[in-house]
Amino acid sequence: MKLYFDGLFYKGSGIGRYYESLTKEFAKRGIKIYICIPKKLWGYFEKNFKDELYNIEPIFVDYEKLEEMRSRWNEKRYLHCS
Repeated sequence: MKLYFDGLFYKGSGIGRYYESLTKEFAKRGIKIYICIPKKLWGYFEKNFKDELYNIEPIFVDYEKLEEMRSRWNEKRYLHCS
């Protein structure tokens, strides 16, 4: 069996932590997983999944949308506070 997980929120939200646990468990059971991960989190991903990488095929992509949304929210918040 092969699965694809959208891991763009890896390390960025509660659902990302759920995907992390699910990915590890499926990989341990021999299921091949393809997962999309933001490039800037490559090191974290390699470290967290070093024992399961034989069944995980990460696809690292440029994805900064979450950071853009956070910075815009912070700017709006700052403007409202002044």
